[in-house]
Amino acid sequence: IQQTYRTSEVFLCAALIYLGLNFAIVRAFGCLENRLSRHLRAPRSVAPARVSPDAAVAAARDSRVAP
Repeated sequence: IQQTYRTSEVFLCAALIYLGLNFAIVRAFGCLENRLSRHLRAPRSVAPARVSPDAAVAAARDSRVAP
């Protein structure tokens, strides 16, 4: 640096290292927060199964009592 006065490369490398470390730390804390706060979230709801109209008619026919 003293001989060429090209400080931009040094600062660019420092910035990339800083951004990489910052990204890794933020991701790690996000995962930790997610793991430790599971009890605060509502349980996942189960979506009702899709039933085709033909299957619904067949099920209704089968559930009728025969005379």
